[in-house]
Amino acid sequence: MSADLADMSEFLIAGHRECIKDIGSASSSSSIELRVLLVEDDDFQQIAISGALEAAVALITEHDVKPLITITPTASGALAACKSRVPGVSDRDPFDLVLIDLFLPANFHGNELLPVLRASTGESTSVVMLSTQSSEPTLRSCLSAGADSYRIKPVAPTAITDLILCSISKQQFLREKRVRAATPQPRAGPHI
Repeated sequence: MSADLADMSEFLIAGHRECIKDIGSASSSSSIELRVLLVEDDDFQQIAISGALEAAVALITEHDVKPLITITPTASGALAACKSRVPGVSDRDPFDLVLIDLFLPANFHGNELLPVLRASTGESTSVVMLSTQSSEPTLRSCLSAGADSYRIKPVAPTAITDLILCSISKQQFLREKRVRAATPQPRAGPHI
């Protein structure tokens, strides 16, 4: 791994650690529904990654996290899943976290899916590319295409836990932002 790639990887990891620090002050009184989309064509990887997601959620004791994992092996399945909205919540993105395999069936590259997927989701969705490739050009192309992060398979359980915690932190921040925006601010009256 080149020095630039190692620096970029450390930068991404440091960013996830900052997200995790922000969670400490969050309230754990309510259940958090974590909606995850896994776009992976390999059956073994589907089982391994979804199992790691569920195991990571079980280790997060400061929150009552309920994972809802949708798995699709194709880009068209991912786009169809992202077009669906959460029933009764029109302003909520369909997924909190999207994990995309870089190489999909029918010679479809995950980077080709990213811009279309980004158009279907909003700012609150974290998108992470997954690949067995560890080259710097691959990492750069994924980040340039719109990925929030890049993980090399097999993905370490601690990395999955970090991704989940960052997604929770992002959701809580955006939820609080919406509440603040919807709360009427007191108007300043005339000074006498």
